[in-house]
Amino acid sequence: MTTLTLEEHLAQRDFNTSLYPTLWLDESERVVTFPLWNLSGQLVGYQQYRPEGSKEARKDPKEGKYFTYVTPEGERYKKMRVWGLERLDPSKRVVYLLEGVFKACRFHNAGLNALATLGNDPKDLKEWLGSLGYFVVPVCDGDKPGKKLSEYGNKAYCLEDGVYVDDLDDNQLQELLNELEKL
Repeated sequence: MTTLTLEEHLAQRDFNTSLYPTLWLDESERVVTFPLWNLSGQLVGYQQYRPEGSKEARKDPKEGKYFTYVTPEGERYKKMRVWGLERLDPSKRVVYLLEGVFKACRFHNAGLNALATLGNDPKDLKEWLGSLGYFVVPVCDGDKPGKKLSEYGNKAYCLEDGVYVDDLDDNQLQELLNELEKL
């Protein structure tokens, strides 16, 4: 069995590493680290992704597929727990809010503003998102947890039951983006 490099694996997930110069790839540990920045450009945490990790809870959370760490500064400002701030283009009036890094990166690939919430119930984000000055559009996965995200924007778009942004092929994604332009 041939193991893909992390960069090859990310490419299969439509993650364009050239868009994220601060991304950390550790081939020996098989972990990708996505830094989390605040609006001042300070590092306030990171999310790690292990392609071979398990989604099941473990005694050591660093052994799972995803692990998120937030600095005490970031913890004090929980609303900063988003990924993608460094890609925001202030000339665009809309920012799409998605549940995870791999969903948000597909929107970045299309040249759109997108933030990943690192979860589906970002209670502490609502006020902060409103203060950014963007028209916030949560794009919600087609499951019960995904639909919770719909409460955190100006206008939400919910996918059909069982449909997830990161599972869409390129044509389906383009159809979704066309629908979102109509909002």
